Amino acid sequence: MKEKLILTDCDGVLLEWNTAFEAYMVDAGYERIPNTDQHYNLSWRFDATFEQVRELVTQFNESPDISQLHPLPGAKETVDRLHKLGFRFICITSLSDDPMAKQYRTHNLMHEFGNVFDDLICLPVGESKGHILEKWGGSGLFWLEDHFMNAEAGHEVGLKPILFGTTYNAHLQTDLFPRANISSPWTDVENIILEEYGMVEPA
Repeated sequence: MKEKLILTDCDGVLLEWNTAFEAYMVDAGYERIPNTDQHYNLSWRFDATFEQVRELVTQFNESPDISQLHPLPGAKETVDRLHKLGFRFICITSLSDDPMAKQYRTHNLMHEFGNVFDDLICLPVGESKGHILEKWGGSGLFWLEDHFMNAEAGHEVGLKPILFGTTYNAHLQTDLFPRANISSPWTDVENIILEEYGMVEPA
C-alpha cells in the first residue's frame, strides 16, 4: 500500500481565503462587482486593475491578517479523522516566499489543524506548483487543489488530484480526475481517499 501522505493546497482547500481577501479589498475602498463569482481573476470581481489586485494580494498574504483565516467547512473535522487513521499532510501554497508570511501561515494551520503537517512549502504569490509536485512524481499520492491548472500539473506528474469544485472552476471539465462538490467538498475527499486505501467499502 502506498504511503499515507496527502499533498494539499491551502487557500480554497484547507482555509477560506477568498472571503477574507474580498473583505480586505472592500476595506481598501474597492467596489465588489455583482455576479462575478465565476471569475478566478480577482480584478474582474472588483473595480480594480490586475496590478492593483496583485499588490493588494501580496500585502494581504504578508500581513498578520493571513494568520486569522477560518477553515473551509468540513476541513478541520476531516483532516482530524484522516490523521487519526495514520495520514500525514504536506501543504504546498503559493502564498508568498516572504519568511514572515510563512510564519503567519504556520501559526494559522497549527492553530486550526494541529500538528498534522510534515512540511509547509510556501511559493511566491501565484506561482505554479508543477515544479514542486515533480518531487512526488509517479507516487500516485493524492493532491488536493482548487486551481484547475495546478490540479492538471499534479496529474501530469503522476499524482491523483481531487479538484475542489468552486464557482470559478465550474466551467472547466475533465475526465482526468474527480471534482469534489462545492457544498461539502471534504465529504467527497474523505470518501475517495478511504476507498482508495481500502478503508471503506466501495459505494
